[in-house]
Amino acid sequence: MPGVEDIVALLGDATATKTTAPPTQLLALFAAFTGGKKDTYTDFMPSERCLFGENVPYMPEIDGNYVQIIQSRDYVALVTDFHRRIVALDAKPLSGNAPRSWSGTSTGHWEGDTLVVETRNFNDRSPSFAGAGTSGGKVVTERFTRTSSTGIAYAATIVDTKTFKDKVELSFPMTSVDARIYEAACHEGNYSMRNSLSAARLADATAKPAK
Repeated sequence: MPGVEDIVALLGDATATKTTAPPTQLLALFAAFTGGKKDTYTDFMPSERCLFGENVPYMPEIDGNYVQIIQSRDYVALVTDFHRRIVALDAKPLSGNAPRSWSGTSTGHWEGDTLVVETRNFNDRSPSFAGAGTSGGKVVTERFTRTSSTGIAYAATIVDTKTFKDKVELSFPMTSVDARIYEAACHEGNYSMRNSLSAARLADATAKPAK
């Protein structure tokens, strides 16, 4: 799969030569990313259709790295621009018949000053971690520990025996910022699917018949 550097390099070449038509390499690169012509909405990846769940565990991304933590006596809400996760603090074990979802089901409890959140019952429609496997069997344990008036130490452990031979552990600091989270509104702003399908139908209509 080509990387971002490849796209930037090819766009740079196109700008330098001031050509009005995309270079052949760029068209091939975009085809590799998009999988060619789209005939129906099912030809799009779930993320292109705004079908994805909360990232569990959290991972630093290029953007959207905000999470608002709202705490009450019985629940903690974890709010990002795309998702909301409600964590019940009764720490009751999940039933084996509990419904599965993109973001799983989270329960939590306190260990001293540390909020411990366990999430399981993911569906099988998203990767387990770092693009590997599927999330159906994974269990994620997250720990939020207050380190100062503006800091939280975040740590997570992923156990998924169907995907990884050993547990996966990660940690990083979180810092309080004076900012507001705005809704991403992925579906409302998702014009790419309609535009791609329209372009494909236009290509069909203008295609020259095979000789």
